[in-house]
Amino acid sequence: MYSFLFQGSEVNPFATKRTFPSQSPSDLLMLLWASLLVIAPVCGRSDELILQTPSPVFEGDLLVLRCLEKEGAKLTEVTFYKNGIVLPRLEKDSDFSILRVTLSDSGQYHCRAKKSSYFFLTTEIEAQRVTIQVQELFSLPVLRRIPFQPSEGNPMTLSCETHLPPEKAHTQLHFYFFRDGRIISSGQERTPKLQLAEVWKEDSGSYLCEAKAVTSRVSKSSHPVRIEVRRIPVSGIHMEIQPPGGQVTEGQRLVLLCSVAGGTGNITFSWHKEGTETVLKKKTQRLLMAKLEILAVRESEAGKYYCAADNTNSPLHSRPVSISVKIPVSPPLLTFSVPETQMFVGKVVELRCDAQRGSAPILYQFYHKAKIMKNSSAPFGGAASFNLSLTEQHAGNYFCKADNGITVQFSKVLTLSVKVPTRKQKGLLAGGVSLGLLGFLGLIGVVLLSYFRTQRKSGQSFALGPSRNPAIPRFQEHTQVELDPTYVNAMWCILRAGGCSKNKKMQLLAKLLTHRRYLINAC
Repeated sequence: MYSFLFQGSEVNPFATKRTFPSQSPSDLLMLLWASLLVIAPVCGRSDELILQTPSPVFEGDLLVLRCLEKEGAKLTEVTFYKNGIVLPRLEKDSDFSILRVTLSDSGQYHCRAKKSSYFFLTTEIEAQRVTIQVQELFSLPVLRRIPFQPSEGNPMTLSCETHLPPEKAHTQLHFYFFRDGRIISSGQERTPKLQLAEVWKEDSGSYLCEAKAVTSRVSKSSHPVRIEVRRIPVSGIHMEIQPPGGQVTEGQRLVLLCSVAGGTGNITFSWHKEGTETVLKKKTQRLLMAKLEILAVRESEAGKYYCAADNTNSPLHSRPVSISVKIPVSPPLLTFSVPETQMFVGKVVELRCDAQRGSAPILYQFYHKAKIMKNSSAPFGGAASFNLSLTEQHAGNYFCKADNGITVQFSKVLTLSVKVPTRKQKGLLAGGVSLGLLGFLGLIGVVLLSYFRTQRKSGQSFALGPSRNPAIPRFQEHTQVELDPTYVNAMWCILRAGGCSKNKKMQLLAKLLTHRRYLINAC
């Protein structure tokens, strides 16, 4: 209660009815000043107002600032300040809230309010400044990898390292890993480590991790880390074939296996044939072995082959491997040199067995009535043949067999019919023989006449009959050549001989006149 004394008189300013004694002008001014002093609020700093704040304060916490009067008096027009700047808010009550506080909310806070006093008097009071330091909920994550320099095909472990303060040790965190802005740890949020079973060159990139509090949703990301996955170049290239040995039969399956002893990442294998620029096949994979398969090899595919492997634009070439293609022998063709109409007794017939295809050597066998009658070999391929002087026993079925060690083939069966000449045919045959004999005798006469003339000019003699040196015959003068029956029979024997060729017959006839005993014995 405020009381004012003016010239010994007590004045009640709240009286409803006032009577003033007669006063001087100075007394009236003093009364007016006292009235203004009562009506105006009292301003200034007061220890009665307190700003209540929580402690400690961490990121993501709910921050509530409460402005209180010590004695619990009601406050009006409460205003909050941060670093001297008014904090905007909708309601002018004594609380101010921040739902999820961040590090940027740190600063000096205070509040100011109006306090109601007695009667209609109000006092504006201000609280002391309070410093609020928002602490980190957890430290900035650091991304680490093991090994530091990963290589292709090997595992790599990523870890996201951060620390919680003791007051927040119960806080649950989730972790996320990213490469070039894309998440790579889906479904593994509860662990701060990410195990990658295999990494490859294309896994190189910019990596970072993120830690996020489950309840407060505070999240922090590590600094990006560039990780380069090292590629190991290919080495130790080798090519082998299946079946082994380098020899394969035409139509058989052929496999070319190309392998490397080392190398990582995508390896490009290719197969080549020497002498050509064509790439037979190209295959890219992460395995250390690849194969080229030829389902049915052809004769034209024989040659030298090699393979190449590359994963760093520096291809390696294997040693060439020679492949020879063996050709199975084809079914042979059996032929007779004489037409069927001329198959007479005494006729000489050539039997020929010919396989058109097949790797050498080829062994031929001739069969008569399912029995082997002749073996013949063709070391360099081709056909085989032999001559047969026909008799009645040679009639029957014939076929031949060809064998080159790869396959065995048989010819078709041919029937040979041997004919016995009739009387008419014998007469014609005898006439033919006589004409042939006369022709041969004429030829011999011409030869002997030329020879005798040559011997006479040289002064040498020629003798019919045996001599001491058969290689140098002597010619005896006044010796006559007489064709006695023995000579005639010998000539006829020679002309009828079926196993002698024409050249052989001429040689025997030439010796008839000089070596009678030899000729008779030979016949």
